[in-house]
Amino acid sequence: MAPALKPVTSWIHVHNYLHHSFTNIKEKDASFAPLSPTEYNILSSIGKFSYRICRSWYGCGWMYLKEMWFKWEFFPSPQRTPKNSKAFLIDRIQLALIVLFWFSLLAWFSVARGENILIMLFTGFVLPQFISCYFIGFVTFLQHTHPKVAWYSELDSQMSTFHESQMRSTPHLLFPRVLRILMRNIMEHTAHHVDTALPFPNLSGAQNSLEVSFYNYIVRECWSFFHFVQNTRICRLYDYTKHQWVGYNSEPLAEPISL
Repeated sequence: MAPALKPVTSWIHVHNYLHHSFTNIKEKDASFAPLSPTEYNILSSIGKFSYRICRSWYGCGWMYLKEMWFKWEFFPSPQRTPKNSKAFLIDRIQLALIVLFWFSLLAWFSVARGENILIMLFTGFVLPQFISCYFIGFVTFLQHTHPKVAWYSELDSQMSTFHESQMRSTPHLLFPRVLRILMRNIMEHTAHHVDTALPFPNLSGAQNSLEVSFYNYIVRECWSFFHFVQNTRICRLYDYTKHQWVGYNSEPLAEPISL
């Protein structure tokens, strides 16, 4: 996970423990919880601009970098810090040394080849990190954000079963077969959440079985770029009292979600 600059300790804590235990529960799950209209309205102009970029189809990279990597994985608040603080510190020191070595190597190559150092750093570090952040953000956004998928606050009563909450919080977006193979079936994401022990090659069959038995719980949709853009225009703010996606002026953008 080093090339993506992910501390393993915080990844285990944030993803394996928090995300899979408290899926779509705000302040417990790092997967891009939407703000409520009240929270959005108290932001500064820069904060509102940043949030709007985050919730756009082109801003997935900024969303991941700002909302997940910075706040949950690399510089978390004390409430979000992994329990093994020593291992977490060692992880981040190692990653800092890797970045230093990475920059030094690129600088050495640029001098040896007589090329511009800034261009070398951009193409050899900044651009790959940007692409990495965008696709991590893109996949994470799709896996738990949809006009028919609810988000919850700590004030909500818990669902009757853990598995029901996982099925309701994780839509199934059907990608073309080639992309499903390249992504190792991870977008058959409902099955992954229902049973994290399932090997990735088995997710497709498990997903089909779930949808036969629990079709009324699972949101299923063929993915397209058009639908992706449309969903980013709907899933902007979330009214946690009505369980409804709303716009930046609090206008309803989707039907209330029945729980």
